[in-house]
Amino acid sequence: MDANGGAQYPHEGWNSGVYSHNQPYDVIHDQDVSEFPHDNPTTTHQQYGGDPQEYAMHDRATPGTSFMPKENNGAWETVTEVPQNTTASDPAVNISVWDRLNHGWAPEIFSQVCSVLFLLALIILLSRVENQPLSSWTIAVSPNAVVAILSIASKASLIYALGQTISQLKWIHLAKKPDSLQDLQRYDDASRGPLGAMRMFWTVRSGHFIAYLGCVIILLSLAFEPFSQQLLRFEERVITIPGSQSSVSFSTAYDFQSHGVDGVSAVIVGPRDNPMTAAAVNGVYDVVKDPPFDCPGSTCSYPTFTTFGVCSECTDIAKTIKRQELNVTYGQVYSFTTPSNLSMQGYASSDAHSGFKHTLTNATAEGLNSAFAGLGMPVRMGIIRFPDDEGTSTMDTWMDQMEAYECMISFCGRRYSGWNTTNGTLARGDEHIIKLNNSESPVPDAPWYRNLAPLDASESLGEKAINNSFQISYLDGENIESILGNLFTISGAVAANKQIGASALYSSPDIPATMDNVARGMSYRMMSGPNATTVHGDVYTTQAFIQVHWPWITPLATVVAASAFCLVCVIFLTRKKKQLVWKSSLTPLLLPDVSYQLAGSGPGSGSGPGSLHEGPPDHFMGLRSRTMTITRHLASDR
Repeated sequence: MDANGGAQYPHEGWNSGVYSHNQPYDVIHDQDVSEFPHDNPTTTHQQYGGDPQEYAMHDRATPGTSFMPKENNGAWETVTEVPQNTTASDPAVNISVWDRLNHGWAPEIFSQVCSVLFLLALIILLSRVENQPLSSWTIAVSPNAVVAILSIASKASLIYALGQTISQLKWIHLAKKPDSLQDLQRYDDASRGPLGAMRMFWTVRSGHFIAYLGCVIILLSLAFEPFSQQLLRFEERVITIPGSQSSVSFSTAYDFQSHGVDGVSAVIVGPRDNPMTAAAVNGVYDVVKDPPFDCPGSTCSYPTFTTFGVCSECTDIAKTIKRQELNVTYGQVYSFTTPSNLSMQGYASSDAHSGFKHTLTNATAEGLNSAFAGLGMPVRMGIIRFPDDEGTSTMDTWMDQMEAYECMISFCGRRYSGWNTTNGTLARGDEHIIKLNNSESPVPDAPWYRNLAPLDASESLGEKAINNSFQISYLDGENIESILGNLFTISGAVAANKQIGASALYSSPDIPATMDNVARGMSYRMMSGPNATTVHGDVYTTQAFIQVHWPWITPLATVVAASAFCLVCVIFLTRKKKQLVWKSSLTPLLLPDVSYQLAGSGPGSGSGPGSLHEGPPDHFMGLRSRTMTITRHLASDR
């Protein structure tokens, strides 16, 4: 033991190093050593070159034996090893490119830039696909999947940079508070995931603001993917199909020319327009076919147009109809006269064989212009009905609940607007009725035609109507009058069950509605008649469009920007405090002159000088010595 407290080793070929008990140790190599005082600048701890190495030795250790005894019965000392002289032919130490980069901020800066670039790529992608049909996306991967990939890549890049940022802050924190060695683990946990980041708020006091901000960013990054999935929505929109058109036919004239007409007498002798008869019969049974709207797709629209048609008007005359009982020898017979002088009869009788019975319905019709070569229209009809309650009716009460109507069917104009087809079903729009002058005035130079102009001169019949009038052959007018007359005139000479009009009118729940159905059915037939004109509309289809909800990009951009801010701040703090860039590296803990204390025992940790125990070092002195030694390696030489 010399004056400095170091042990003298008499072993041949060894010179003892002189170290105090509080100095750490290094690994021992079995080779010649020379005596180098600890305070000599030539004994600095370096791994390469010809500089001396320092080692701790037990006082009973010999070369070639273990210097980590299980039993610690003596004091540890430090021996300085002098390596053999190196020559120019000694191989150089190869340091990888990654190691060189990892001792700077290049990987973190690159990672943070990648995070920003991935976010920008996501924003550019969203701006390109916004309001575009989903069918225009031709990539095999769905748009949501691409958004998820870019958002995950951006998050992963910023998490790496943020983890290294927080790791570097632990060394800055240690240099500022050497007594806070336990905070190293808490900083390290915070850099590794959300749990450590959350715990750091109540386990590390007086931590750096950037460290807490980094923990907040780590926690917010948990919502990075859910936020990104809110960016895209797919909306169903109805769009026009290019090159496809809907169509509807309408007429401004109605003329079957000489069809079904005797050429000599100019009289209708055969069928002239059988579909018109069918339309009237269907209407009296409240069955009306749709107008000739054609839609080649599932959804179509049609332009506004005005067509030649017929209309009905009905008036309830139950209180105004005139009743006159006829003088008969058997039963009761009444004559009913409408306000327009249409006459009908009703009877009632009772006998032992048939019991009480009475008229259920009666009707009559006549054309107002029935002269030869007349238009025939309009047709006026009278209808009476009596309830079928033979069990309660008597000769005195059978007429008490009589229904009576006077109706008129005439030519008119029908303007259709807002009609469309949706999912194959015709959606009715507005149907405006234009009353026409059903006159007997023939067309100049064409006496077999009639021009029917609006009663209101301000009404327009459309650009296809010549002189703002509809045109019809008087033969077709007479044919329609004949159809209606035969349908609504009930003959007492024919059984009621053999007459179409009688049974239909009696079973009708609403006489005015039934007459309107007759008029609409006949009008739809005229729309597709021999003089029909076709107009076209648009065909639509339902298509999914990509809609971007831009507010959800704000949290993502905020997290990325905050991460970049943390990185810039830590780089600035590291340079300002002249710290080395250790980040998540454990190198400061493994440096030669700190490893002894970090091993958990050493000189001065026991009960007496020079003693060594396996227990932990002194809670304050050992920790203080250890952290002070580490912090000396955190500072840069610059």
